[in-house]
Amino acid sequence: MAEGQPSDFYSGSQLLLPLAVKVGVPIDQLNFLLGQVISLIIGYGFRKILPASRDSATSRHIAEVVIGGLLTYFCFSYQILHLVAQGALCYLILILAPKQHMHVICMVVILGYLAVLHIYRMTYAYMIWEMDISGPVMISTQKLTSLAFSYHDGTVKKEESLSKDQKEEAIRRLPSILEFSSYILSFHLVLVGPMCLYHDYIAFIEGDNKTREGIVAEMPSDVWLNKTLITLACFFVMMVILPIFPTDIFTEDEFLGYNVVGRMFYMLVSVSLVRYKYYFAWYLGELVNNAAGLAFNGYDQHGNKQWDLVNNVIIWDVECGNSMRLMVNGWNTKTALWLRRVVYERVSPAYNTWMVYLVTSIWHGFYPGYYLAFFTAALFTLTARSVRRNCRSFFISNTYLAFFYDCITFTFTRFCNVYMAMPFTVLKFVPTLGVYMTLYFWLHILSILGLVILPGKTRQQAQKQT
Repeated sequence: MAEGQPSDFYSGSQLLLPLAVKVGVPIDQLNFLLGQVISLIIGYGFRKILPASRDSATSRHIAEVVIGGLLTYFCFSYQILHLVAQGALCYLILILAPKQHMHVICMVVILGYLAVLHIYRMTYAYMIWEMDISGPVMISTQKLTSLAFSYHDGTVKKEESLSKDQKEEAIRRLPSILEFSSYILSFHLVLVGPMCLYHDYIAFIEGDNKTREGIVAEMPSDVWLNKTLITLACFFVMMVILPIFPTDIFTEDEFLGYNVVGRMFYMLVSVSLVRYKYYFAWYLGELVNNAAGLAFNGYDQHGNKQWDLVNNVIIWDVECGNSMRLMVNGWNTKTALWLRRVVYERVSPAYNTWMVYLVTSIWHGFYPGYYLAFFTAALFTLTARSVRRNCRSFFISNTYLAFFYDCITFTFTRFCNVYMAMPFTVLKFVPTLGVYMTLYFWLHILSILGLVILPGKTRQQAQKQT
């Protein structure tokens, strides 16, 4: 197969295939990039020609559906029907299912639909890395399930039983079919997201996301420039530096030729560079949403305007955070928000961490590497909490000891990050275990020892967490 040529599995437009072959870029990636560039241009016009207000809400909804539908069809052709079918299932559940249980039924059915799609892809395109509709369906799964929980909060639960966030995000009436379709097919959200809560999306459409001065906020040019430069820098790293340190060698003899320290440091570099593919996609998605006017997120504690409503990553926390919590919370932040709203806050504290990682594993798919990665992440998360709870107090009383503690946690966080993410690059079960064996499972062993040796939470600490 010539470089740029798609497999039989890819159903998107072939219009740019000659260009894709000529420049050596896969047609699915070229279509995606063009779709995002078109969205960026249209987004600017959308913001200027159809400014947010309640009077123009219907026109804005129609524009979102039509443009989003056309872009999705360009990239994925008939597979757009999966978005339509999944959305229709959710809407019917919200109308017909018992009100007390509609949110749980929706979660099971919508996540189940995505799971079937993942299995279908694995069956017919195993280990073939082409973009298909499963990406947008992953985003719509987050939207639909979060909408169902918010609708349940707003129509079934008592006001006093809701948290502050749940009260703000509660949906008091069933969205119209146009509003619902606009939320699912929004042209600046549909291809790569990120997930935007329905409460925030409707405020954006109707112009309710105003500043204290009573106007719809426009993102300053310096914020635009900063995001654009970061996007270009991530693109450079992805295209130029990442190929120098391929992850393919993890399962090859070349990797085994290094000693264990060399293997760990090579993994530290190569897996860290892989993250820049995600940074690029997410920052480009931010720019697209910001062009359409979706950015303002209120004020921080100092009264400064925030422009991070659809930010999906905090690069500094991921790359330089000195704790698992900072690192995990900085990565794929809208997925983390979704998991917190529909899983972590809804189940017993005794097993909510494990449930979060189980649901996110299913959401990602069924390659064994995902489950090894998230099992490892859950183990590291619990150990990190135990270490912080039992050890941090011995260091914070002295400046030098506190600095030493921060250096140790920073170093371990860097290694834990790539160690638990490595299965995402290998995906297969036996090869992934083989890579861990070459590293002697050292971080797994340390984590298990930490959980066994360090005291667990007291009853008072457990109650405080809840």
